[in-house]
Amino acid sequence: MRKLLSIAIAALLVIGLSSSAWCSVVGDWDMEGKLSVKVKIDGQGSQNMKQYVYDAFTFYPNGYFEMIDADGTWTQVDKKFFIQLNHDTLEQFYEDFLMGAAEVTVIEAIMTGTENAKTGTIKAKFKITMIFSNPLAGLYGTIQAKASLKGVRSSGFGSIQTEQGVSPQLDNALIEALQGALQSAAIEE
Repeated sequence: MRKLLSIAIAALLVIGLSSSAWCSVVGDWDMEGKLSVKVKIDGQGSQNMKQYVYDAFTFYPNGYFEMIDADGTWTQVDKKFFIQLNHDTLEQFYEDFLMGAAEVTVIEAIMTGTENAKTGTIKAKFKITMIFSNPLAGLYGTIQAKASLKGVRSSGFGSIQTEQGVSPQLDNALIEALQGALQSAAIEE
């Protein structure tokens, strides 16, 4: 009976520890890093922006993922994790911010990263590619955003500070780049 009980407990531990619910990235993370955005409007050229940004990530045990103004799903294998951001959420967020000035379609929104259990940190890289259009105004273009972020377990939302104060939120930086490009295009017409 002891042997059977030992085998059952060992099997439960193996199954339980191999599920995403036991991955060490589960929880809240304060993220910061460098963002580069390129906005290209057909026939108008492009604008580039680089900025230091922050965000807050939450990895839920059930595979759901949230960051400021976006969500998605995540998986982890060993120290590597993969996040697929929800295209519909991103599209709605950017269209709302642009107040109907352009329709946005997400082509790619993928994030990958690694966990360092020894230091209690994570690193993530993402690439988001979107196209936008306003057929009435004759505006068509692309947005490409790339970022390298580092994170620590959250000690409370908004705890990330830079030398000059709190850094800009990731999504706001993307919005500023897109709005700037659209305003420049409108002026040139």
